[in-house]
Amino acid sequence: MIRLVTTSIAAAAIAAALSATAGAAPRQRVTPHAVAEIVPAEKLMTRIERPTGVPVFDGPGGRRLGLLPMRTEWGSRRVMPVLSNEGPWLRVIADVGNGGPAWVLASGRDLSLHQRRYSLIAHRSRGTVTVLDHGRVERTVAAAFGGSDSPTPLGHFAVTDRLSGAGFGGAYGCCIIALSGHQTRLPLGWTGGNRLAIHAPSGPWPRPSAGCLVASDADMRYLMRRAPVGTPVTIKP
Repeated sequence: MIRLVTTSIAAAAIAAALSATAGAAPRQRVTPHAVAEIVPAEKLMTRIERPTGVPVFDGPGGRRLGLLPMRTEWGSRRVMPVLSNEGPWLRVIADVGNGGPAWVLASGRDLSLHQRRYSLIAHRSRGTVTVLDHGRVERTVAAAFGGSDSPTPLGHFAVTDRLSGAGFGGAYGCCIIALSGHQTRLPLGWTGGNRLAIHAPSGPWPRPSAGCLVASDADMRYLMRRAPVGTPVTIKP
């Protein structure tokens, strides 16, 4: 269990709260205005506040995997779901490698913590995407997934951007929810990039995709309202 911060505070205070709940003596008292309640780590998300970005590692104090900028390639603020913590170290879903779990250190003024409300669970075999509100099912929508030659990857990902389809020539319908993962088995001759996303159809639907999740325009507009950046997305068989 770690302390929830509802405002952007110095991450040294975050680290103190994390260390305290992990059994270590806190290095700094967390001010009352910055703490709302004690919540599980998996109900939080963290936003990068340092303009030059923060390093990400393969484990607490482990090998450095790269540097995460404060903003994504499409200009969104970078927000990552928190999966767990070990003292001041946060295990997050980050846009490195194939967009899976990695670790960041809550120190200085690099990060802020915020409570997370929504999560998405997709089932390839069922052809569905389910929205959870504080862990409770709110709604399930139909979705198409990748074909047999380019199956949608399984795993834990995160929403990195919410984009209008207008800027992409109608290739992705009305709306795009970009995810942290990448498609590693693209169809032969594919030129559309390898970034995973949930998007609306550009033509007849449903039909297999190159790996993305595809939902109707109406359902995509609903998902856009329920999947802010930092929302975790789990894709299951």
